[in-house]
Amino acid sequence: EAICSVYIQPEGVPVPAHPASQQQSYRHVSETVEHKSYGTQGYTSEQSRQTQKIAYTNGTDYSSTDDFKVDTFEYRLLREVSFRESITKRYVGESDIYINTEIDKSLGPVSPPKIAQKPRNSKLQEGTDAQFQVQLSGNPRPRVTWFKNGQRIVNSNKHEIVTTHNQTTLRIKNTQKSDSSHYTLLAENPNGCIVTSAYLVVESPQETYVQDHKSQYILDSQQTGIEERVEISEKALAPQFVRVCQDRDVTEGKMTRFDCRVTGRPYPEVTWFINERQIRDDYNHKILVNESGNHALMITNVDLRDSGVVTCIARNKSGETSFQCRLNVIEKEQVVAPKFVERFSTLSVREGEPVALNARAVGTPTPRITWQKDGVPIIPNPELRINTDGGASTLDIPRAKASDAAWYQCTAQNVAGSTATRARLYVEVPKEPPPEQKRLHLPRPTKIIEPEPAPGPEIIYLRHVERARPYIPPGEE
Repeated sequence: EAICSVYIQPEGVPVPAHPASQQQSYRHVSETVEHKSYGTQGYTSEQSRQTQKIAYTNGTDYSSTDDFKVDTFEYRLLREVSFRESITKRYVGESDIYINTEIDKSLGPVSPPKIAQKPRNSKLQEGTDAQFQVQLSGNPRPRVTWFKNGQRIVNSNKHEIVTTHNQTTLRIKNTQKSDSSHYTLLAENPNGCIVTSAYLVVESPQETYVQDHKSQYILDSQQTGIEERVEISEKALAPQFVRVCQDRDVTEGKMTRFDCRVTGRPYPEVTWFINERQIRDDYNHKILVNESGNHALMITNVDLRDSGVVTCIARNKSGETSFQCRLNVIEKEQVVAPKFVERFSTLSVREGEPVALNARAVGTPTPRITWQKDGVPIIPNPELRINTDGGASTLDIPRAKASDAAWYQCTAQNVAGSTATRARLYVEVPKEPPPEQKRLHLPRPTKIIEPEPAPGPEIIYLRHVERARPYIPPGEE
């Protein structure tokens, strides 16, 4: 919506000068429509379309934009254990570092956390205090964690968290426009966890909200100083679905999600039903909504009781509309690991004889049969045939050869597991008779070689040698 000013120039009158500094300013005051849903609420406001830098009490800076998906954040808190443990990690000195495991008999039987009263969306002016109250139960007593747009909040001068016997309260002091965010509560004990969220809108004092879905535009003229008030009434629009879900088949135990989008003014309230039974947030059903009119029903673990007609109804004061789709839950088939009821054993055959190795396995679903030879998968060929019928299989070798001697293994496999049976095949090759030994024909000798005569005695001649006299120096004689 916009306001356009037109100046009509009378004939013969000079055009008045309009300095660049003389510009008209407009103040647009409109009502923010509250978006409600079960457990997750949202507002459409100018603050949600601005990127702000928010300083959290725990010292962490976080850039908050309208891209923050509170439904995705809640889903990760519930389903991703490692993510939940990392984001809820306490600092040294905090009193609730560990989840309480002590069972309190005064709280009744052991049970996971449950939320009796969820926080409400709030719309306040700057400078006031905001407060979110949640009533919860559980045994052992749940540990409570508050988040602002996905960032953990700790006690500080800005935020005060008070938890009593069955109630927790988050108080935000002296709210500013930067406090406009999604606030999420996580309650957890050893038996489970649960989350819930609310949205806070903080308006500046200059912004005024008009009831009955009316918007008032004030035109300030700097040239004349005259204010013209133009009141425009918004036309109420009945709800209308622009995207709906289709019928689907889902296996028991799987996750499924129904998405739709609805328009209308004022913003319609959406309710989900399965077989005319209204669906509310619980451990298995999650109702999701964001600010653009997208709604979803997520079933994390589909049960046979969820099979039937899913109905979505959108209502506002202008009317209501609905659509239906069918959810067919396929019963989960019981699976049984394969088991051999017929095996083959080690076999010895002669070369050229036929060989048949038979095996049969049972299981649910019917197992798939494969064969291996010395650990290598067998590819059927005319000399090695494989016949399989259900869980029964036969390996045929029409004429065994020496190269067929090996370890043979039959494997049965299905989604529940696998098993195998193996044995060795020996192929006897007939021995050939030894060849006849051939005699050597040597020619007769033509010359007789006589042995050499024995050598005669050796004569040694000795010569007389006079023995030398010892040397005596002169003077010693």
